[in-house]
Amino acid sequence: MPNDTDVPLSACALGRGSRISLATVYSFMCVVGSVLNLLVIYLVVTFKKLRTASNAFIVNGCVADLLVCAFWMPHEAVVTSTGTFLVIGYQAFKEALLFLGITVSLLSHSLIAVNRYVLITKTPAVYQSLYQKRNTEWMIAGSWLISLGSLLPWITSFRYPPERCRDTEDASFPKGTSVSVLSSRFAAGTLAFTIIGQTWVVVYCYFKIFRRVQTSVKRVSILNFQIVNNLPYSFPRKDKRLGFYVLAVCFIFILTTEPIFWVLVAGLFAPVSVVLWTSTWIVFCTIFVSNPFLYTWKNEEFRKSFRSVMRGDFLRGSTVGVEPITINTISHIFPRQNSHRAFLVVSHVLDLPSNVLFKVGDRRNLTCSMSSCPEKVKFVWRSLEDKPLFAAIKSQDKESVLIFDNVMKDLENSIVCKATCQKETKQATTKIKVYSFPSNPVISGYDRLKLGEENILGCEVSSVYPSEFLKVQWLYEDKVLQTLEEEPERGVHYKFTPSSEDDGKAITCRASLNVNGIPPEEKIKETSVNMTVLSAPHNVKVSGATAVPLGSSLNLTCEAEGKPKPAFTWTALKPDGQSVEMGKHQDLFVHNVSLSDAGTYQCDIRNEFGNQSASVSVVVQAPPMDTLIEASPQSILKEGDSVSISCKSSGVPVTRVVLSRRVDGEKKELMSSEGAETSVPLFSVKLADSGVFVCEAINEYGRQETTLNLTVEAHLLEVVLTPNEVVLERGSSLVLSCQASGCPQPKFSWKNLSNTPKLRLIETDGFQSQLSVNLVELEDEGTYLCEVTCGSIKKSKQTEVKVFSFPSPVVTNSGPSLVGEIMKLTCTVQEVFPANLFQILWMDGEREMLSGTGSFSSGTTNLTSVYSYHVDTGDQDKRITCKVSLEMHGVPAAQAVKTASTTLSIHYPPRVTRITVSPLTELKEGESMKISCLSDGFPVGRTVLNRVVDGIQTELRASDGFETSFAIPSVELDDSGIYICETSNKYGSHNDSVEITVKAPPRNMTVEIFPSTDVQEGQNITICCRSVSFPPPAVVLSKLDSEKNVYSLDGVFLLINLTPNDTGLYQINVTNYLGYETEIFNINVMEKRVNPPLDWNYFLMPATYLGVATAMLGVVVYVLSARKKGSYDLTKSNPSTV
Repeated sequence: MPNDTDVPLSACALGRGSRISLATVYSFMCVVGSVLNLLVIYLVVTFKKLRTASNAFIVNGCVADLLVCAFWMPHEAVVTSTGTFLVIGYQAFKEALLFLGITVSLLSHSLIAVNRYVLITKTPAVYQSLYQKRNTEWMIAGSWLISLGSLLPWITSFRYPPERCRDTEDASFPKGTSVSVLSSRFAAGTLAFTIIGQTWVVVYCYFKIFRRVQTSVKRVSILNFQIVNNLPYSFPRKDKRLGFYVLAVCFIFILTTEPIFWVLVAGLFAPVSVVLWTSTWIVFCTIFVSNPFLYTWKNEEFRKSFRSVMRGDFLRGSTVGVEPITINTISHIFPRQNSHRAFLVVSHVLDLPSNVLFKVGDRRNLTCSMSSCPEKVKFVWRSLEDKPLFAAIKSQDKESVLIFDNVMKDLENSIVCKATCQKETKQATTKIKVYSFPSNPVISGYDRLKLGEENILGCEVSSVYPSEFLKVQWLYEDKVLQTLEEEPERGVHYKFTPSSEDDGKAITCRASLNVNGIPPEEKIKETSVNMTVLSAPHNVKVSGATAVPLGSSLNLTCEAEGKPKPAFTWTALKPDGQSVEMGKHQDLFVHNVSLSDAGTYQCDIRNEFGNQSASVSVVVQAPPMDTLIEASPQSILKEGDSVSISCKSSGVPVTRVVLSRRVDGEKKELMSSEGAETSVPLFSVKLADSGVFVCEAINEYGRQETTLNLTVEAHLLEVVLTPNEVVLERGSSLVLSCQASGCPQPKFSWKNLSNTPKLRLIETDGFQSQLSVNLVELEDEGTYLCEVTCGSIKKSKQTEVKVFSFPSPVVTNSGPSLVGEIMKLTCTVQEVFPANLFQILWMDGEREMLSGTGSFSSGTTNLTSVYSYHVDTGDQDKRITCKVSLEMHGVPAAQAVKTASTTLSIHYPPRVTRITVSPLTELKEGESMKISCLSDGFPVGRTVLNRVVDGIQTELRASDGFETSFAIPSVELDDSGIYICETSNKYGSHNDSVEITVKAPPRNMTVEIFPSTDVQEGQNITICCRSVSFPPPAVVLSKLDSEKNVYSLDGVFLLINLTPNDTGLYQINVTNYLGYETEIFNINVMEKRVNPPLDWNYFLMPATYLGVATAMLGVVVYVLSARKKGSYDLTKSNPSTV
């Protein structure tokens, strides 16, 4: 906003006294506005009669006003009075809340105006449909969202204040640090647009209401919003003043908002003075203080609620909004000027019941009558609450009837009936109460109660009003289980854990509405239901004989409790784990029982809530059957095996089993046991253990026996030794494996037939034995024998082990050698075996240079070969290889040949040094140049690039190595000279040089003239011309009006004995083949003169000037004297008058 200050509300341009006055005003409005707004919010929240749509919009405006009054104003008072400001972020937050409170408050004015416009000009059905609770909440939320959306551009474009200001009284008072949302053009424009928009809405709605009040047969109290429909006559003239309250609201709104609107609009285009801005802003702030008073001071319900709070009735629980009936009183909304005449009229009686109670859905009438009036009575109905009457009016001469076609909950109201008979007016008030109790309670959850679990019974009493007077009781067997007197939101629930005895018994839900005036038969409604207790099967038992003789009948019965009635299933569980369904009945009956019918029978009982099962074991009585004797693992064995002989009977129960061996036709008992099974283990059997074994089973019904033939055979032993032949390197590992087959418990032994050292690690595991040597030595070579014993049988196998030693060769040389010297190379292989099988070859790449073989030895030998080599520069980095091979059968190819190599290092001093210049050695000034040095030598030394000018050498670049470069992006004349590249190492040095020439046209030309360009005739002048160029330029001096030219090699010209004819313009031209430069100057030669005698003309002009000056001085003196002493003139007169 283009204003004198960044912050319109800043007191930057105000004095200390003005700031204190402004802070006092802010403080006063803060206290008054906060109290009034909080009071209105408290009344609406506390009293249910005030919870209407219109009051919701009023509360919304009060909340927005509190942002301004309770938050922004105290901060602004502190800032204005003290001159101190908050942190910039918090200051911006404060100003954002100010903008939010202003816009929401203005939008609330429009919401209130539209609400009252719809209430008065539209039908009640339209009003009820539009202002439902959800729609009202969305309207309020929309006002805040629109305001927040308008605030976002200012938040995103927020900047820190650029400067500060100082006033005359307090030099420390800051300016600009209190960043205001209204300092933004967008925010100021948005506020101006909001003000004019809400002004249009408020004025339009209230003027429509005013016209309706003036022209319609309705009477409307704007601030109280009460409507009386269908009056058969027009109001008195005084009563029509009620419509002017609309104009009062419009006037107050326009008075407080329009000044700030025009200031905001003007501030968008030109600066506005602080005084004008502050005064209009204070007027605008009064609307946030007066809003609660503006909309509630004429509302009767607000007055009653306020009086109730002041008297403390609300705390004592009294009912707000109920007042005693006033029949014999004379009152009016506005006192007439001649109201004293009303007391002279005979008093009449106005009949209207003080309280009425209607049932929702009924058609009811409310009659107001004045039978004592001798003439036609004028009736007026008025609502004391912020809602329409929702009734039709039928008036006759002495009575008026309110007809309620369909009583609704919203009909509750306090209604005033005003009757006028002749000049006497009386009014009476009635309180309409509404109740709804249409149906009996509905109980849920009673028909599916789960036994032993906590169940929830629901009792729903629908369409009850007023629900706060509803009492719900749960009764069981004439005993009250639970009583609830709170308002039920979603029905009443009772947690109940039933037992089996509760099945079929009745439970009752009783609801009573304790409202005075309800007929006794409608006060209490109750519902009783019989409970159904459901349970899973339980108390399961099986009856019947479980031991039956073979061939008889089996009869079993399964019993269980559960609701709903469970289903029964019989299943036979076979020994193999399979199950066979026997039937779906409580009783199981099996004819002609066989041995296969013995076993476990299971009864499964299930319903939808669970399942249970019970099982019994059935025994069939019979002599032993299915007697079996077994040898494990088998009946045909090898000598030394182990076997277990078992005897068992599984057909029917037996009392005793006996296991025996038949020797020479007689049975010899080995083991017996009480039961159906026994066994005897035989370890390490022999051939003598072969024979016949007998198993005999005995019970009270008979006996049965069976036999087994056990055979013991001899073993077939086989031995395998791996590997057959072994060739391995010294230090490696050796593993010999000996395997025996055909013998369960073989015994192994190892021997070395060649030598008799102590054998190494031997590991035997069952049918395999291993001889391991972790580090093989030469003495481990020889023949190894593995011998296996199985009983009396022995078998053996042998293998041959050969050992060789072949370490990697090592090549050494005599060190770096100079070109032309002899280098000695030595190849050594330590501790080889067998030495006579080794060969050494010297290789240059693939070319064989020298060979040799080892000598015979019985132990390890060190092999050495020396090779002398005459080196040259071409041998630099050449690889010489020593190849050693072992010619021994069985050695792997990868281990039979080993090599070692060395790289030749040849040293020599630097040579072939070369310096190159790119692009050329002759350059023009400004061109680029690169100088490169390259040399060869070993070891690597140092390269230095120098420039020599006039015998002085300057180092340009030095680096380690035989290569370097130096670049000049733009050459100058100073870069001309000889460049030398010198390389060196410890054996010597070498260099190369090049001369570089830089050429340039003349420039930086200077011309000096001694002693001066102005000289006397006959004097001499020396002209010195200097310039920078190469090659050296030709210097020419010429006079512009003459064709004569003078040349100079060094740029110095001497002009002697000058005459006036030499005066004029001279030019110096400096030229070479690349360009030229000129300089023009002027030489003035003055002629010598003799001084002439003085003439009288030299004195004439000064004398003239002196005389004129003296005359003017005399006039001035005369005038000054005349002013001091006075003067007079001779008066011209007629001769006759003298």
